[in-house]
Order: sequence, then C-alpha cells, then structure tokens
Amino acid sequence: IRALNNILREQVLDFVFLSETKLLRGEMEALKRRLGFVNGFYVDCQNRGGGLALLWRDDVQLSIMRLQRSY
Repeated sequence: IRALNNILREQVLDFVFLSETKLLRGEMEALKRRLGFVNGFYVDCQNRGGGLALLWRDDVQLSIMRLQRSY
C-alpha cells in the first residue's frame, strides 16, 4: 500500500486497477479513501486469494458493463 501511495503521488492517475487484492469490500472502501479515490468497483476475495478493484476519480466518466454468457 505504501508503494502504491508513492506511485499515486508521483503520477496523476485517473484510475487504478488492482488484482489479487486479498481484501473484502469494506477493506477496499477504506483503501479507496486512503488513496484519494472517490469511486470504486470491487470483487471480493475468496478465502485467501483473489479480489479485484477498479478505482477512479470523481471527474472520470466510467461505465461498467456486465456481459452475460449464453450457452
């Protein structure tokens, strides 16, 4: 987290994608605020692995689409 915070201070990024966060939604919400992002979309970790997060700033317009698979 410290290294990510340093990167975000050095570069102005509008959004960040994180994989293998190993965090639950509440923990990601706290991290989102700590990193200075307003918006976020999360997939919780399962047991001790996984977890995804997409964080973006308030002035970024972003649409997340869910694809449905047909078999």
